[in-house]
Amino acid sequence: MGEDGHFQRGIQQVMKSVKDWESLESFEKLRQSGNEADIKKWHNIHGRLRMAQKFAEQEAYRRLNPEYQQRLLTSRYEQQEQDRAQTLGLEEPLNIRR
Repeated sequence: MGEDGHFQRGIQQVMKSVKDWESLESFEKLRQSGNEADIKKWHNIHGRLRMAQKFAEQEAYRRLNPEYQQRLLTSRYEQQEQDRAQTLGLEEPLNIRR
């Protein structure tokens, strides 16, 4: 995921937009003291970093060969079915494809 630099560029954009680094220190102090920080005031840093991460993940996924993409999709689907079966209290997932 890090090979093409998408996530690193996203991090750099967030860092450039938060010019007052002392504000990040005060943000941490505020959180450690148990007070709630206004996310909008702090430039929604976590949300913006998460968006940069998601974009980088999607770009890395697009670079995968189609066979491996299919295996990942199948694995993700099987895991969802196992989770659903566990939620329903079943020992094995239902083998019903929609």
